[in-house]
Amino acid sequence: MVDILISGGTVVNGPGQSRKADLAIAGEQIVLLGDLKVQARTVIEVSGKVVAPGFIDTHSHADFILTHRRPFLGKVTQGVTTEVIGNCGISAAPYEPKTLPYIREHGPLIGQKGRVQHWFTWEKYFEVLKESPLVTNIVPLVGHGNLKKLAGSVRTLDSQERLKLMKQLLRKSLEQGVHGFSTGLIYDPGIFSPTEEILALARVLNECGGVYASHIRGEGETLLQALEEAISIGRQAGVPVQISHLKAAGPANWHQTEAALKLIEKARTSGLEVSYDQYPYTAASTSLTALLPPRAKEGGWSTIRQLLRDSERRKKVKEEMQQGLPGWENYSQSVGWEKIIISQVRTKKNRWLEGLTVTEICRRLKKEPVDFVLELLEEEKGAVSIIYFSMSETSVETLLRETIGFIGTDGLPSRRPHPRLWGSFTRFLGHYVREKKLMSLEQAIEKMSRLPAAKFGLKDRGELAPGRVADIVVFDPERVKDAATFQEPAKPSEGIDLVLVNGKIVLRGKHFTGATPGKLILRR
Repeated sequence: MVDILISGGTVVNGPGQSRKADLAIAGEQIVLLGDLKVQARTVIEVSGKVVAPGFIDTHSHADFILTHRRPFLGKVTQGVTTEVIGNCGISAAPYEPKTLPYIREHGPLIGQKGRVQHWFTWEKYFEVLKESPLVTNIVPLVGHGNLKKLAGSVRTLDSQERLKLMKQLLRKSLEQGVHGFSTGLIYDPGIFSPTEEILALARVLNECGGVYASHIRGEGETLLQALEEAISIGRQAGVPVQISHLKAAGPANWHQTEAALKLIEKARTSGLEVSYDQYPYTAASTSLTALLPPRAKEGGWSTIRQLLRDSERRKKVKEEMQQGLPGWENYSQSVGWEKIIISQVRTKKNRWLEGLTVTEICRRLKKEPVDFVLELLEEEKGAVSIIYFSMSETSVETLLRETIGFIGTDGLPSRRPHPRLWGSFTRFLGHYVREKKLMSLEQAIEKMSRLPAAKFGLKDRGELAPGRVADIVVFDPERVKDAATFQEPAKPSEGIDLVLVNGKIVLRGKHFTGATPGKLILRR
């Protein structure tokens, strides 16, 4: 007698690995696969449906929303069973009371904490996760920003004493089970970190094991140089590299897409394990503070607030935003104010701005865009999220065609998120695989399961086979699609019929079963 029998579906693990078969589950594991005649406590008939390994979100920012008392369903309703958190240089641990402002400032990126208490250490955060209603498995990375802030960061290459402390903190995090470290090189403090510092930390990864994931220094004009830096760090340190949300941002830079892929392929040919993640949209999302020039962001919100109150310094920032700076990715210039949307604000009185472009708002208010942005940041205490349309459809499709490019939602948990938080995987399956035929369904499933599982060392997941953990998604290949839009960004996907996590049914039809079997997966 097995616990669950999934009967009559087409089991797909990847190219050339598709067949009609039944699948039996006992406890957390798949125990049998084939034409089965076994008794089961629960039999689920799925004829005409695809049975696939649970999808892996390789770029999640769910660090804090996971700690809320209600489970977050945005990932599981699109077939995700495992999430990699701690991306873009910011993670839920470690931190200290003195670095708490840094954690709070990143609310637009990783959401707001769901528990009142502060955990500070990985041990405490892991305890909180184990007590939280998890519906997906969690794979943690440690943020470079956390390490740097704990060491008392400075603008240039940190002293040998500070660097030694960062390396010790990273080594301890790795020993506690995190799967690598991430950088966010357009945010404070990563934007001020030279290559030598990151390389020194990457060498700790070589000693202890783990992946280097990087939101690189530029995704527009400096895309190729930024990619070369990440690849060079991986090569010199001898560690796997994961490029975060790869894109060519801004019309003037769309032509660099092919060159970026060639750089990655060249590195792979030379033996470096480098891959990337991507969300299937032409619009990106981040904090409004990302529009500020580098020097304005040094020190975080406390520095920005002081700057905004100083007329001379504010004037200088305005000039830099209007004129640009060498090597700085200035979104207002590369994308244009007419393609930057205010997605979410903190105060109720400014909610009328949500969903409008900066150009539209300034037309109504009769203000200059830079003046408006600086005033809004001051009024909202920096807590403003934006969506900006920076990519071309051709570029997005070119990157999506590659199996070394995984799917990552990069969703920022909030009241009005980018629809990628709820729809990335099903948009890829419905729009790009079924309708646009960028690749076969078998290739798409491998790209979302087996390949990312291998990259992050998840040896018992990513494939449907006896002995593997029963993380499973069943979907209708003719109906699967995203429902989340920019107007209604938190709508569950369609066509996902069944999701199991660790052998437990979490989603059946569109109904959440109440089961919360997700686990914290630490590096072994």
